[in-house]
Amino acid sequence: MRILLALLPLASGFALQEQPWFSLPFECEGSLSYAYTFFDHVQDAKPQLHSTYKEQLFALNLGVTAPETINWELEWAVAKTPRHGVGYRTFAFQARYLWLDDCQGDAVSWATGLTLRNVSAGSLHDLSNPFPARGCFELTNAIGKEWIHGCNWGQRFFGFLGVGQGTQGSPWLRTDFFYYAAYQERHELRAYCLSYFGFGSHHIVHLEHFNGWSKIAHRSIDGGIGYRFCFPCWGSLSVDYIRRLYARSYPSRSNCFLLSYELPFSVF
Repeated sequence: MRILLALLPLASGFALQEQPWFSLPFECEGSLSYAYTFFDHVQDAKPQLHSTYKEQLFALNLGVTAPETINWELEWAVAKTPRHGVGYRTFAFQARYLWLDDCQGDAVSWATGLTLRNVSAGSLHDLSNPFPARGCFELTNAIGKEWIHGCNWGQRFFGFLGVGQGTQGSPWLRTDFFYYAAYQERHELRAYCLSYFGFGSHHIVHLEHFNGWSKIAHRSIDGGIGYRFCFPCWGSLSVDYIRRLYARSYPSRSNCFLLSYELPFSVF
C-alpha cells in the first residue's frame, strides 16, 4: 500500500513533495497544512531583533500521478507575519519523473523534477520567507529505498537535492534526508534533516532595509521529528516539530510546529 507522505519541508517554506515514491496512477493527493514558526534571533543581523518574530503559514496542495511515471503538483500558500500581515505568499507548479521504482523491482527509487514558483512582492520583506525572488525555479533530484514488512513498507529512507535560481540574486542549494518507520499500517514515525544554502555575496543581514535573501550568503540546518496517524478511509493526520540546529546569516533558534491533513482521492 502506498500512502501519501506529509509535506514536511513546509517548515522551511518549501511545501512541495520530495519523496521518490508516487501515488497510484490517476490518484489525486490533496493536503491542507498549518505551520507556526517563531524565532528571536537572526545570526549576523544589524540591528538585532528586539522581539520574537512569529509566522503562521497555511498551505494547500493538490497533486496527481498521470501516467504512472509522472507526478504533477500545485501549491498555494498564505502567511501571517509581523511585517506583511495576512496575505498571499506563493503559488508553485511542480512536475517530476520517476526513472526507477524499487516497488517494481528496481534497486532504488529515483525521481527528478522541475519547480516553477511565484512569490508575492510583500513576502520578500519577510524574514521568515525563504524564497529569494518574485520568480523562482528549481531542479530537484531524489533517491530512496524502502524495506518491506509484511504486505506493506515498513521503513523508508531517501535523500533530496534541489538547485534553484531566482529572477534576481544568486542560486541556492537544498539537501534533505528523511527516515520513515511504519507500524501496523496506521502509525508512522519519522526523523529528518533539512538544509538550505544561499550563495550570495553579502554576510550581514540588514533588518531595517531587508529585501529578501537573494544576495545573502546564508546557511541553515533544521532537524525534525513527526508522527502520522492513517485513518481507515479518510486520509491521515500528521504533527511535527522542527528545530533549527545551525544558522549563519539567517534566522536562528527557530522553532516550528506543523499540523497537516492529507487525503488521497480519485475522480474516476
